[in-house]
Amino acid sequence: MIKKIKIENFKSIIETTININDNIFVLAGQNEAGKSSILEAMKAFEDIIEDKESLNFEEDLKGNNIQKISITYNVYDDDFYDILIDESKDYINEEYKEEYLKNDIQLIDLEKLKKIKEYTLTRYFDYSNEEPKNYLLLDKNTERIFKASINNYTKTLQDVNHTTTNIKINYLKFNSELSDISDMFWRSSPIITLFNNFADLLPDYISISDLEKGNKETKGINAVKNFQSLINQDLIQLSKKTFAQKKSFIESESKSITATFQNDWKQKINDESEIKISFGIENNEIGEKSIQFYLESKEGVILEPRKRSKGMIWFLSLWLELKNKENDRPTVLLFDEPGLYLHVKANNDMLSVFKKLKNKNHQIIYSTHSPSLIETDKLHNIGLVLNTKEKGTIVEGLTTSKLDTANKRDALQPVAEAMGLLPLKDFSILTKKNVLLEGLSDFWYFQAMSIILEKKIDYKFVPCIGIKSSKVYPLISFCIGYGLDWLLIMENGEVPNKTKEDIGEILFDNNANLIDKKIKILNFKEVEDMFIPNDFECNSEKLNLKSNKSTSELIGSKRKIIFAQSFYQAVSDKKITKTNIDKNTIKNFEDVFNFIDNSFNIE
Repeated sequence: MIKKIKIENFKSIIETTININDNIFVLAGQNEAGKSSILEAMKAFEDIIEDKESLNFEEDLKGNNIQKISITYNVYDDDFYDILIDESKDYINEEYKEEYLKNDIQLIDLEKLKKIKEYTLTRYFDYSNEEPKNYLLLDKNTERIFKASINNYTKTLQDVNHTTTNIKINYLKFNSELSDISDMFWRSSPIITLFNNFADLLPDYISISDLEKGNKETKGINAVKNFQSLINQDLIQLSKKTFAQKKSFIESESKSITATFQNDWKQKINDESEIKISFGIENNEIGEKSIQFYLESKEGVILEPRKRSKGMIWFLSLWLELKNKENDRPTVLLFDEPGLYLHVKANNDMLSVFKKLKNKNHQIIYSTHSPSLIETDKLHNIGLVLNTKEKGTIVEGLTTSKLDTANKRDALQPVAEAMGLLPLKDFSILTKKNVLLEGLSDFWYFQAMSIILEKKIDYKFVPCIGIKSSKVYPLISFCIGYGLDWLLIMENGEVPNKTKEDIGEILFDNNANLIDKKIKILNFKEVEDMFIPNDFECNSEKLNLKSNKSTSELIGSKRKIIFAQSFYQAVSDKKITKTNIDKNTIKNFEDVFNFIDNSFNIE
């Protein structure tokens, strides 16, 4: 699927590169940031849309009339190679075509072809002359591997004197000037399609004559075709059947499509959870034979789509589009502000449909400034879209850029809202240096020990709500995004070690040295075991200090936080001082504080 997009000289974009690392990718940012321009550039690449008006204004003034859109694809599965080999058959040399058809000729060496793991296609639009031109180029390395994978054959010829000559046979013939190989790779790539919020909505009706003409400009024709594909019946042919045949088919298919839709649409309307979808073949308001569409959310109340909410009809139209993609070959689906008309809960339904498509190897890229369409455990899959004065529209990874300007902080607003952080003024939970801890008990103990050890700290201890990577990663993302330093300290166990592994892979490309400077796993399964029971002698009369149990077992899981708060309070009130703490406990915490000091001093 798509791994990287580079766009030059397109609308608000002077030049930007977007790195994509998941099959669901979000372009987040405020209105007018340029999110739509990115999606439109991808559509121009796919549909070969020539439009001089799409040139960047500043670049056009400079006389730069060349527009470039590059897309780097990962090879999604072995089907790609099969499609590519099948596409190459269109370029069989006419001179040897008959011979190829008679014999079992293998045109491509599959093992050599599989050396291609990713490839880049760049479409150029040249507006320097009155007549625009466009051409497509495959990256040189991929072209070289492909050419090397073409099987070479020789044919032995014998003349009248019985002299033999070996000649090389080129079963495939490519015209390099016409970029045949580039076009072949493009046709073998996942199809890129942009869902149009207006043109693709299901209409109240469509006339049979418009359906027969297949005019793409006909309002709602794409949605009708999607509907037609889903019921697996040509609506034009259906209109020619007898009344009884039409009635039986329509009743059956209306029930079927309603049941399928209900699996994805969970919202209640008029306290009814079911939206019934039906259609019929009737004369429209001007007497044309038409396919009519109806939605029923309350018994006996049957209305045309336009009389339903925009959110309802938008979701239904989107759903029709997506259901028809489920079993297609992998597709890249683009959506511009998909949740614009949807209730917050309905956005969850849409995200569920997106995830189903992702599981079928489709890729979804959508723009939004809605917090309800941002998943806080997937912040590394968000590109912040910023409109800068110097560079125009650019895209920065949330976890790889420093949001050091007001413009960048504004772009982060929907992400902040999604995390529930907006009410915290300027993210007061975080500071310039942050030590992320597993939970509240860790937080109180480290706060207390910093007092006991008289540490003059210039950082904050920040408690997480669990240590799974999905829980801690959003806070790390914000630290990175805001240019704040961070460290992560976790207790020893299977989940913390897995979290360290996950974060190390995502952020540090498994560089052990960098990981160990940022993440520390304690030598204890519980933070309480950094103490010995006698450390709490002045603080609790309820601990059986003569027991052979560990400190964490004596305290127990149910009173961890309360006990930690009580310990901190006792330290603050000077009821517990350094003289009350065992020297091994002191050493345990000194080791951690030394790690913190050393790590924060390292660039």
